[in-house]
Amino acid sequence: MEFQKITKNSEWKRVTIPKRHGGRHFCNSLNFEENLKMLGPSPFERRPTMVLVFELFMLRSKRVNHDKCVAHGIFPLTNSDFEYCEGKFKVPMITSDIDLSIDRFSDLEALYAKNIDHWLCNLYF
Repeated sequence: MEFQKITKNSEWKRVTIPKRHGGRHFCNSLNFEENLKMLGPSPFERRPTMVLVFELFMLRSKRVNHDKCVAHGIFPLTNSDFEYCEGKFKVPMITSDIDLSIDRFSDLEALYAKNIDHWLCNLYF
């Protein structure tokens, strides 16, 4: 993740270019190799509950009438010192709908620990 000052001529992206996946068991990766830029809150506006939500969509096709979210992953925006997270990370992608009552990452982990079918894949960035 990269945080930069806003300039007048910046190009901001919050969605990746669609990628095709064969859906077969031996197609085990989907690489996006793109930079996404975002504007984060100032140090005084940061809260421990702020997260980034990544969603994986199956786009409309001949077989699917509308775009459908098939998985989501949640990642904290800040660390324990209220600084932006930096480094390399792994985020589990969960197949269930986003549950707004979940307020801890341990609860999210318990969701797919109970039933591994809720886990789809990992997102690495």
